[in-house]
Amino acid sequence: MATKSLTPIDASDKNKDIEYKLNLFGPQAAGDWTRAIHHELNIKRRTCTTFIPNLSATSDGNANNIPCGCKRLRREHSWDATDGNDSKWDRKKHTKSAYNNAYGYIPSTHAHYIRCDIETQPKILASLMYDVWKTKEPKLIMCIIGGAKYFKLNERLEREFIKGIIQAALRADGWIVTTGFKTGVVQLVGEAIHDHKVTNPRSRIIAIGCSKWGAAKHRESLILKNISNKPDLDVATRKAKNTKGEQELEPNHTHFLLLDDGTYFGYDIGDYRTRFVIEASSYKNENVPVVTVVVEGGPDTLTTIYKDLSNGIPVILIDGSGRVPNLLAKFLTRTESMIYRSVKDDSDTNWKQVIDVKEPDHVEKLKTKFHSYEDEIYDGLKEISKGSKTSKEEMDRLFKYFLYCLQPAVRSKIRIYSLDSDQPLDDTIFEAIIEAKQEKSLEKNTVVDREQLLNLALAWNAIEVAKDHIIKDDLNDLNAAVKEKLFLEALILDRPQFVNTFIKLNFDLAQIFYQKKINQPWELKWHQLEKLYGYDDKKSRERLYLLSRCYDNKPISSREDLDIILKNLIGDYVKSIYTAASGSLWEQFGRCCRLSTARVSDSRTTLCRDYIDDDSEVPDPEEAQKEVREYVYRDLFFWSILTNRIEMCKVIISHMQTRICAALIASKILKSFKEFATDNESKEVLHSQAEQFEQYAIESLKCCYNYDEEKACEIAIRRIYIFGGVSCLQVAVDADDKDFVGQPCCDQLLNNIWFDKMKPFQFTLRERGQVLLSIFTFGLLAPFLIKFRENKSDSANFDNDRKKNYEMTVNETEQDEKSLLRKTTRSLIRIGPYVLFYIGLILRFAYASTNEELSAAKIIFAYDLEIWYIRSLSFLGVARQMGPKLVMIRKMLIDLFFFIYIILIAMIGYGVASRSMYSFDDPTQNDYLTFDGRSIFRHILYPTYYLMYGATDTEIGALDQNPDYSTSIATQVLLAFHMLFVNVLLINLLIAMFSFTFNAVQTQTDLVWRYDRYGLIREYFDRPPLFPPFIIITHVVELFKLISRHVSNVDHSKMRRRRTKIFKMVAANREIDREWSEFESYATNLYARTIVSGQPSSSAALVPSAARQEIPQTAFDTMNTSLASPNVDVKAITDEIASIKRSVGDLRTYAEEMNRCMQWMMDAMERVKMSKEPKPKLKSSRTTTDLTPSDE
Repeated sequence: MATKSLTPIDASDKNKDIEYKLNLFGPQAAGDWTRAIHHELNIKRRTCTTFIPNLSATSDGNANNIPCGCKRLRREHSWDATDGNDSKWDRKKHTKSAYNNAYGYIPSTHAHYIRCDIETQPKILASLMYDVWKTKEPKLIMCIIGGAKYFKLNERLEREFIKGIIQAALRADGWIVTTGFKTGVVQLVGEAIHDHKVTNPRSRIIAIGCSKWGAAKHRESLILKNISNKPDLDVATRKAKNTKGEQELEPNHTHFLLLDDGTYFGYDIGDYRTRFVIEASSYKNENVPVVTVVVEGGPDTLTTIYKDLSNGIPVILIDGSGRVPNLLAKFLTRTESMIYRSVKDDSDTNWKQVIDVKEPDHVEKLKTKFHSYEDEIYDGLKEISKGSKTSKEEMDRLFKYFLYCLQPAVRSKIRIYSLDSDQPLDDTIFEAIIEAKQEKSLEKNTVVDREQLLNLALAWNAIEVAKDHIIKDDLNDLNAAVKEKLFLEALILDRPQFVNTFIKLNFDLAQIFYQKKINQPWELKWHQLEKLYGYDDKKSRERLYLLSRCYDNKPISSREDLDIILKNLIGDYVKSIYTAASGSLWEQFGRCCRLSTARVSDSRTTLCRDYIDDDSEVPDPEEAQKEVREYVYRDLFFWSILTNRIEMCKVIISHMQTRICAALIASKILKSFKEFATDNESKEVLHSQAEQFEQYAIESLKCCYNYDEEKACEIAIRRIYIFGGVSCLQVAVDADDKDFVGQPCCDQLLNNIWFDKMKPFQFTLRERGQVLLSIFTFGLLAPFLIKFRENKSDSANFDNDRKKNYEMTVNETEQDEKSLLRKTTRSLIRIGPYVLFYIGLILRFAYASTNEELSAAKIIFAYDLEIWYIRSLSFLGVARQMGPKLVMIRKMLIDLFFFIYIILIAMIGYGVASRSMYSFDDPTQNDYLTFDGRSIFRHILYPTYYLMYGATDTEIGALDQNPDYSTSIATQVLLAFHMLFVNVLLINLLIAMFSFTFNAVQTQTDLVWRYDRYGLIREYFDRPPLFPPFIIITHVVELFKLISRHVSNVDHSKMRRRRTKIFKMVAANREIDREWSEFESYATNLYARTIVSGQPSSSAALVPSAARQEIPQTAFDTMNTSLASPNVDVKAITDEIASIKRSVGDLRTYAEEMNRCMQWMMDAMERVKMSKEPKPKLKSSRTTTDLTPSDE
């Protein structure tokens, strides 16, 4: 090359202060690149300097139309071109490099292009791509080669090919490199890019056309002085007469490298594309993987395959696309067994090394090896060369290239993709890249860079390929920093299966998210969580990402922010998880009056001594590590569910111990997100996701219940510290998870709490009489009449035999309420009757001097008494038959309140309109309508209200007194319409609404009753023993207890613990809490694994009930026995085995018959000498027990 060019490094050093800014999507002045192109990179064009007539084209009479050897006409040469005396045009002799005059962007597509000398070093163009055009660095470079003309793919194959290419480019931020012309396979790729761009306008795929300048149609319009939105008309006119050897540029490409060899027409650019992608892949020492995908194609495609393979680029053949891929795939498959068998026998040749076809001796070795296939290969090559003029020398060259591809050391770089493959095209591409890199490292005796391969696998989301070829159940050679980077990358990219694999490979998550200090508690690395919550730029564009909306679009920059979000979404009954509770003076006083009972006070510090019984216990380091891992899982669980990474959330839950509570919290958060969703579809998806997690919790609870019913009941109501001190039942009720609350485990739990020490289900008439008699005697005769629980019971109970381990009481003042709105509503309903009573009492003694004044107190007392009578119905809610009826009444009242508004409008409308037209006053009683409250109620509201019940006599009687008045007639018409509207239409509508509510409740009567019974039992559990107004005595006593517990000079270790009742079971020490967690983990482990593996199964199929088996062993013995001997139907299995045996026998008979037919056909073909190969030996069908080792 005559011109002097700078390497990219030199250019960067010389002009390190120069920044090339490029707008890829808008008009850009080409002068912005001028300095880089003409000075730093020195990119030239090539032009013909000597006119050598093409003698084969001199038949035309017009001398001006005689082309040169470069296929230009004389007038298309530059002014300084001379006539040559040579008989044959030579590119090296008759061309030279010249000043570049074609670069910039194509106005119609905004694609960047540059005309460059074909002798330009590929490294310079790589520098142009990276440093000048600022193209995004790829993790994959994918070359698409093949058919340059029209061809037709199978519809399914075309769909899979397009999907695989686009997915591969998106996952790895890949470059797609093609010839750049709008024809053949490149046109297909361009259409796929266009479709993706239309449906995903924010996503951009880099497509680079490595094309020949002389083959680009309308190339003159790309020269700087001629740039316009329309091609030059004169040029277009000439091109219309001669379009052979040129094509339009594909409009969906983003970059074009137009290689100029000084000639016009033709598409050959040699191996420049191969050299360019190799330089681009190693330009910044990143070793970006390169792969070539072959679709259809003829002789030129086979040549390109040879060049790529000889440069170490793996090749993917799309089998079924036609010509070269089909032929090569066919012989690769046919020679596979022969290759590896002969490799062992042939000791003269080292087939592990690549045998090039440049040496005649090497070619002879390959011909000898594939001698039996030589004629068939030649016939196939002739078939794929139809339509092109291929000489004998070219056929021999193609044959050598074909044999080069079949040799053992090269064929491993070739992968075949077909519709029958088990994996998609993008995974096939990734697998080819991995194997090529591993083979290259073996050749150079270097260690494979597993970090780079894992990063590529993460981008590709190819977990199965990564397991088989990269991970191989061991990543111990990676250091802690690399593991941390990989794990965080898997989280951010939402790769749940990678996260699951990394956790199983014992990545130290505690060290990643928590910091261990000497003789101090572990401390949360907040910056790691902040990094996760801050990397959601792409995720935030999804419709179901609602985290920012629930926090007023503010970023999560502190622990306080995260605590606020969790309390808003779950409920204010959740204690602060990531921060120490802070707030008003009253809240601080409440904290001073509260003894913590959790092992971990908050996520900032763990392993605190919080258990009352274990103050002297020194935590075991191994147990501390396990506990910190559980906190890591908790933190990742919150992050995954808040960012709507559902599959990731399921993976994290599968590794947690407290899976049931986590699933219920996920259900609650997703239902809370529905309030922030803007469209119905998003709300339906969120509701469906919430139901999935509710079902997860239900099946997990069933697993625990089937193993040990008593412990399952304890787990449902235990206090779980890592989730802010909530219980499973508490979250389920707040999340309105009726199916969970209606489970037999929760039902049994509520029965035990309701009956307390009494033996439940005393149903006989005698037992009921004894219970009533005990109630009437205020419990004095209860010890003699009522049956109580025994000390040992198969069901969960909270009697004295369990108090040594845990109780439902604890030294803590519990603020265990729901959201502010629901709290206020419940408080008004509960406090209202008391307020009315005290108001009436005050009026009775302070405002009752006259009968008129006393009537106010009477009215209030009467209304209050009515409310108390109605509230007494709540006692019936415990009864199975009456409870659902009360639910129906409550729901119908809600319907009625909405309906009253419509009725009221209709009543007032008719009352005012009718009284304005006709006077209904009674002169005899001196009762006239006046504008005051009592008169309006008496003349307008009362009469129109009773019209609903058919009381029309008074109304019609007043109208009949003056039947001929026009106002009377108009009022009659208005009354008729009012009666039709109210008594017929609205009343029937109300009945239909009641019927719908009744049917809705009736279909799930038992479930609704179980759910609502929780509220009643919870209410009476929390109530003090004394009733108002004597309740003040209870509060005073509790206040004195509170003060005595927190007096500074009191020895708490010797003081008897006084407990305030809360609706949770709290462990008395760490061992009990650990026992609960381990039981839940082991009992639900199998179900959790089936969910992660994508093969969910019901808990009934996974775990047989220990109660049904009646095995008197511990819970863990029951688990082992259940797994070893499942409760299955032996007869059904026997029948299934017999059916399978019959099917196998039929298949064996069919196979023997097919062998006999095949033998007959091969004998016939052997007689007529149809093949030079020996007849293959057919094996008779044999069962697996008959198989013996064979050398064949």
